[in-house]
Amino acid sequence: MKKGLLVLLMVLPVLLASCSKDEDKKADSIVGTWREIDDSGGSYRIMELRSDNSGTLIQYTSKKESLRLQFKYLFNMEKQTLTIIYQDNTETLKAVLSGNILTVGEVEYKRH
Repeated sequence: MKKGLLVLLMVLPVLLASCSKDEDKKADSIVGTWREIDDSGGSYRIMELRSDNSGTLIQYTSKKESLRLQFKYLFNMEKQTLTIIYQDNTETLKAVLSGNILTVGEVEYKRH
């Protein structure tokens, strides 16, 4: 179940962001709030990645919060990896940041 929750975290796509100079500075950082792009199944996830390398994943089903996870993460832009640490589990996935789009595994996220 823990590994499934980590995989669940990775399926988050991102939303729109503004184009201010402050936002431009954040374009090379994954710090921020990200929303799953494909929510066609009636559920979606929002992931918040904070500057202290902690994060929160919230899943919504039928517009109600159905899951909330706290985790730690490490992002290596050079190696294009995102490592998620949740309880006693660690998982490293391919992660590519391109502007306001974060692709983790095969899933795209948009900055919210």
